[in-house]
This record gives sequence, C-alpha cells and structure tokens, in this order.
Amino acid sequence: MKARGLNPMPQYDIAGRRLDFALFGTGGIKLDLEVDGRQFHQTADGRRKLSDHWRDHQLKSLGWRVRRFWVDELAQNMEACLDLVERDLS
Repeated sequence: MKARGLNPMPQYDIAGRRLDFALFGTGGIKLDLEVDGRQFHQTADGRRKLSDHWRDHQLKSLGWRVRRFWVDELAQNMEACLDLVERDLS
C-alpha cells in the first residue's frame, strides 16, 4: 500500500473495535480495510459470518466505508485489490 502512496494505520481503534487497517482519503473519507482468513470469517456453507456483517453495519453507521478481502484474493491479484482500495478512497 505504501508503494502506492497510501498510509495505512494498522490496528486502528474505533468504537471498541480494532480495524485491520484504517485509511483516510480526501473529503473526509474513512475506509476500514479488512483482510480475512476464510477459517475464521466464513461459515460452513461458504458465506461470510454474520458477526462481520454486523461489524460492517456498525462502522458504516459511524461514517466509515468498509472493504473486505479474503487472504486468497490478495494472493491472487494484489494489484486489482489495491485498485479497489484507491477507488474507495476517492
């Protein structure tokens, strides 16, 4: 991320939670960037855990944008993932 000029803040504290990475864009944009392992964030039927959805809802209600990536998505195409992050911040 830093090679692209982004300034991620790891383990950012907000509302009693820790974000994997907080990023701040122009115009007051706040982005919660989460990197999730399927073992801990996926249900047996392949869906994202409900607790993640509720967490995202809470952060969005506080004015944050949320972007989640599976670890394997990053491994397959990091550049495309970073393109999405940059778009979220603009």
